[in-house]
Amino acid sequence: MRRTARTVRLGWMLVFCLAALAALGAAVSQVRLPLFRGYWYPATAEAVRAACEQYLNEAQMPMPVRGRIVACVAPNAGYPNSGGVAAYAFKPLKTGQYDRVMMLTASHTVRFQGCSIPIVRYYATPLGLVQLDGSACKRAAWSSLIESQTVLYKDIGMGRNKRVAIHETEHGIEVLLPFLQVQLGNFELVPIVVGDLMDSNGRLRTTAIKSIADVLQRIVDDRTLIVISSNLTYYGERYGYTPFKENETEGIEWLDKQALHFILNRDLEGFADYLEKTRNPIDGAAPLAILIALLPNQVEGYLLNYQTHAQEMGESGSSVSYAALVFSDPAAAPNESKKTLEVTPWEPADASDISLYGPTKPITGDDMAGRLASGPEKSANE
Repeated sequence: MRRTARTVRLGWMLVFCLAALAALGAAVSQVRLPLFRGYWYPATAEAVRAACEQYLNEAQMPMPVRGRIVACVAPNAGYPNSGGVAAYAFKPLKTGQYDRVMMLTASHTVRFQGCSIPIVRYYATPLGLVQLDGSACKRAAWSSLIESQTVLYKDIGMGRNKRVAIHETEHGIEVLLPFLQVQLGNFELVPIVVGDLMDSNGRLRTTAIKSIADVLQRIVDDRTLIVISSNLTYYGERYGYTPFKENETEGIEWLDKQALHFILNRDLEGFADYLEKTRNPIDGAAPLAILIALLPNQVEGYLLNYQTHAQEMGESGSSVSYAALVFSDPAAAPNESKKTLEVTPWEPADASDISLYGPTKPITGDDMAGRLASGPEKSANE
């Protein structure tokens, strides 16, 4: 009898736990909110579309891109500083050319090992909802180095059981999505936040990077566009990186040109050597390394735009560099454009909707100051 009663209690406990998990799943966001709108980029659909279109119209391509575009690299700072450069990376794209976008960004706010994919159905921007490719996300998470991370906007548990919010405060994907929505229309998204992939000596773990690239390669097809969100050199006391005592502008440009050389020539070991020797805190070093390992041999790399603030350091003594790159397969014809549904602007239905997902206002510089665990990103303007 006691055993039966105990079994019944255990059964009810199991039911209760399952119900609690179901309730948590309902409370966990199905939408990753646009928390940086109104600060890093315009807050409304009309304003962000106008900004993207203006940047795209002003971008004058320095050269034609041959064949089918396989990947783009664009900077992820606030639009006033890097929006004009980012536009060059997306200018050659046409509506309906890609069904899926795989976007990789470094983690700017949370330290962790490997990579993380959010467990949500949609990424939201003022321009509308971008649905995640659930099947592709699950296949990517088969790798032991890529985990699925529930997006939580409220802390649960205590101490060691407290979940780390990797995706909520990460801007690297959110700020570039409006450009892709304007250029491509509707597409499905595979968002990947990349954590620490350095060894104890500060060298890229190239074996792990190749392993991640091998897994991602299985879900990349002709209608998948790879996008890397990354800036280049962060220079100055505020970033803990001042290798030059004089001729700083020339030194920063040399650092950028060396990095671009290895990236454009898809030289993974050369890039790893460069990072180890220079200790250049490129925020997207790991995503860029994954791209190098992921790209097929026949692709061509194009540097479409480059800017550095080195000549404008002034009293701040700091500089951030930006570049727009594309990689294309010259032997493959550009994808045909498919008809896509019109993107519908999105807003939370009411304040109660927002309370499920997070703050009721965009994240500002003051909010971010206390959240940045490490890394170069100190300001929305850079």
